[in-house]
Amino acid sequence: TREEMEKQSNMIDLSNSIMSRINDGLVGRKSPIDVVLWVVPGSTSRLPTMDEFLIRSIGLLVPVCLVWTRAIFSNHIKEFKDWIENRSEVKVALPLCGMYEVYAREEECRGKIQPSFGMPQLGIGIAKIANNESREMRGQYQIKTKNWTEKDFKKRRDMSYRYVKQHTALAGLCGATPIPYLDTFAVFSNLSAMVIRINSAYGASLPRNIVSSLLCTVITGSSAFSVTGGLYLVGALVVDVLGDTLKLIPGLNILGTMISVASAGCITAAVGCAFVSGVEKISRANPYILDVPQGEIEAALLKEAETQAKQGLTNATNRLSELLEEDEE
Repeated sequence: TREEMEKQSNMIDLSNSIMSRINDGLVGRKSPIDVVLWVVPGSTSRLPTMDEFLIRSIGLLVPVCLVWTRAIFSNHIKEFKDWIENRSEVKVALPLCGMYEVYAREEECRGKIQPSFGMPQLGIGIAKIANNESREMRGQYQIKTKNWTEKDFKKRRDMSYRYVKQHTALAGLCGATPIPYLDTFAVFSNLSAMVIRINSAYGASLPRNIVSSLLCTVITGSSAFSVTGGLYLVGALVVDVLGDTLKLIPGLNILGTMISVASAGCITAAVGCAFVSGVEKISRANPYILDVPQGEIEAALLKEAETQAKQGLTNATNRLSELLEEDEE
């Protein structure tokens, strides 16, 4: 229930479960998910912040449709749609493949019979998305081959670093939320989506909690914290907590947001670069990557995270820019 989601650990567990299931479908471990229906009551006039974060992460992997149920409150739905299109409220467009208004079954409402509506249109819309957007997105990630050439590796590496850059920018939006401690959940969801997007180009069988393990290794793997020489990764957790605490203090909440934005982006860049490097090394050493034991994959990825953790926060984003420049040349 939404009340149970008030605990940050529950929110992260929910995000982890959703992302793990999507990843299983993308790498062939389970049947793929074609469409995600995000269902909200017709009386709702905007998305809760947690829902917005999840849609942004999931929508990069699987088509997402917004569905209003008991959709007889036209003013609320119009207000909702206006909010979605308002760039001063929603800075970056939500990745939605469709929006539908439905009333599932005929019933008595307010002393009269309320007929069902919208369900046929919803069914037709889902079928079209499953045959088009869903197939296209899945094909974009499932481009693996058994005998990779250097050209194949470069193609996947270039694409992966672009994903890291996109999610590093998105992490800034996650860190910019004025709600204390919710940005930690948002950053975790963003990291999960990034790791799945990268891995879908390589096809490794990932351990269940690899994102949490990578994040902890990157944050705790360094032993220095310096503001003058660039914020080091061991200080990232301190900075994030400080930023969230400052958000609670009137007059200092802007400073808290700035700190969270900077650290969220740099942590994302560090985890992304470590994952790309690690999963490519695994792929080069093992032509049949799906046969590699999860324990071996986890050890290789965490070793890369430890290496990345010895570098500064600013170094991670600078290195990402250098890699992208090299790939463009």
